Formats: sequence, structure tokens, C-alpha cells
Amino acid sequence: MPVIPLGDVNNDYHCYELSIYTGLWRRCGTSANVAIMIYGDDRDTDVIPLNCSTMCNKKLFARGSVNTFMLSLKESLGDLSHIKVWHDNSGDNPQWFINKIVIRDPKTDTTWFFVCNRWLAAEREDGKIERVLYVSSNAEINSFKNKFYSRAAAGLGDGHIWLSVVTRPPTSTFTRVQRVSCCLSVLMSAMVTNAMFYQFGATDTSNSFQLGPLILSARQIIIGIQSAILVVPINVLIVFIFRNSRPKHEVTQTYDTNSDNSLGENTPRKSGCFLPRFFVYVAWVLCILTSLTSATFTVFYSMMWGTEVSNKWLTSILVSFTQDVLFIQPIKVVIVASLLAMIIKKAPEDDSVKDNQKTVAHSKVKVRLFLSCKK
Repeated sequence: MPVIPLGDVNNDYHCYELSIYTGLWRRCGTSANVAIMIYGDDRDTDVIPLNCSTMCNKKLFARGSVNTFMLSLKESLGDLSHIKVWHDNSGDNPQWFINKIVIRDPKTDTTWFFVCNRWLAAEREDGKIERVLYVSSNAEINSFKNKFYSRAAAGLGDGHIWLSVVTRPPTSTFTRVQRVSCCLSVLMSAMVTNAMFYQFGATDTSNSFQLGPLILSARQIIIGIQSAILVVPINVLIVFIFRNSRPKHEVTQTYDTNSDNSLGENTPRKSGCFLPRFFVYVAWVLCILTSLTSATFTVFYSMMWGTEVSNKWLTSILVSFTQDVLFIQPIKVVIVASLLAMIIKKAPEDDSVKDNQKTVAHSKVKVRLFLSCKK
């Protein structure tokens, strides 16, 4: 998402980068018209509308989005104290969950964090569609609670391979097609691994019990757990390559905030992906080969079974699937979030703030359209 200019930019104006982080989960984005006021020690801003159909060709404040605006003012506001943000409760989905709002002064390189993690919704929490947010202290920003919550929420929405098919962040380079393919690879791998245990395993002599339509034994559960663990390495590798392969287009236009609306040269955008582009094809080959090979051997194994073994195999598959969805993936997210929150001192939002400092998309046409919209 490009940085959206609010007003003209020249040497006489003071600029602020305003970044608004919307929640990742379903219906966290808003269709309402949003406005904000910023309060500083020296002066305050007027009401700043943030919605205009000509400002950006993409939907603003969508689920999981980070919308960054370049606000140009005639004078500096001084040290910021608090902000007020609200919406008009319009549209088919007016409710809005704000994670945080970050404001940066490029001239002084000062950044103010306003942690929210609350709804602006008439039907949620206290029913308010307006929030007053005060500058968060370093202790609050770098607290274990804030760091863990931020990383765990992002991890569940982006790192949980099954859940992320639906909750994938719009800015992620790891596409839904790739995620679905990885899910298929996990499922096929679990199927053939379970089949191998039943093909070469001993006769099941353990006691069984019935859970609804399923008949479970200790051996079936153990096989399901073992299979779910065994398929982790190859599928973690595939996901890692997909996630860290550079996207096709990483070039954007930049501009100098101290120049008179001049466009800069095209510069490469850093997306956080360090593997060359061709690695994505390596991941596709691994994913397809894993799925096809697993499916082929599963069919061969199933030809040797009777009805009883097939039913036990299906039960173990269900155990593997349930364990991966409800235990392995969430536990992975919680452990990683906990470790990063304890080890890394800075808050996770610092990285995205730095990325916003480096890349700014801007065009004279968009500025003219926006200014005409304001009039």
C-alpha cells in the first residue's frame, strides 16, 4: 500500500508520517469514513478526513492493512500528547478494530506510538465509535504483554498454515494459493505416513473406545501423533521458501519530503524476503512432488488393506489433522511469540515503521485529485 499524501509537500511545510494499523481478524476492517485530530504541545490540527475515493486505488482500512499518510502542515505541532480518531458508522461494515497508530516526524526522526487494541463499533465493547489515545510510554510499548499480543495475533493470522488461508494479511507475499497448496502437502504427507505405519506396524492389540461414530485405540492415536510430527520438517521447508522468496515486483517511486513535490528515482523496495525469486519455483516443485508422491503411495498401500485397516487409517488421519490444526500450529505460534517477546527488546511494530520510512509512493496526479476532493 503506497503512502497517501494529505496536502501539498514543500520546503515550507512540516510533514508527519501517519500509520494506522487495522486488526487482522474477520470484520476488523471498516467501510466507514474515518477522521483524526492530532494534539501537540504547540498547536492542534483541525479535523483531518482520511477517506476519499480518489486518494488511493485500494480500499483503505481493510482487514490486516497498514495505511500510511503523509500529512503536510504549515507549522510543527511540537511534542505530541494525544490523538482523537473516529468514524461516522457508515457503510455495510462500519465496525473497526485498531491495533495502533504511529506518527513520525521525518525532520526530527521522532516517533510517537498510540497503542489501542480496541474496537470503534456501536455493537462492540462499550459501543463507542470514537477513541482518545495518549502517547504510549516506552514501558508500555516494550512490555511483554504488548509484544506477546502483537506477535501472537500476527502469528495466528499469518503463521497458522490452516487458519491463514482465510486470515492471510493483505500485505503478505505468501499467497492464498501457496497456502492452500501447503495445506494439501501437509495432508497428503500425513496420509502416506499413517499408511506406512499401518503397512509395517504390528497387529493392534490395544483396547479401543468409541467416540461418536469413531472407534479409537491407543495405537491409532499414537500413529496419528507420530505422523503429524514426522511431516513437519518437509512442510516447514516449503512454507519457509514460499514466505521468504522475493515477490515479482519490488520497485516503487520515492520522493523527498523536503523537496517541492518532486518525484524521486525508482528504488528497490525491501519486503523482508531474502531468497532470490527463482526459489518460489523450487518451493512449487517440492510442494507438487510431495503431494503427488504421497498420494501415489497412499493409493498403493490402500490396495493391500481390508475394511478394518482402512477405517483405522482414516481415524489416524483425523487425529493427525486435528493435532496439527489445534495443537502443533497454535503451540508453534505461542512458543515463537513468547521467545521473541522475551529475547527481542524492541516492539514488533518498529520494523514496519522503518519500512514505511524507506518507501513512499507518490504522484502529482494523485495530489491534484486529492486536493480537488478536499475542495
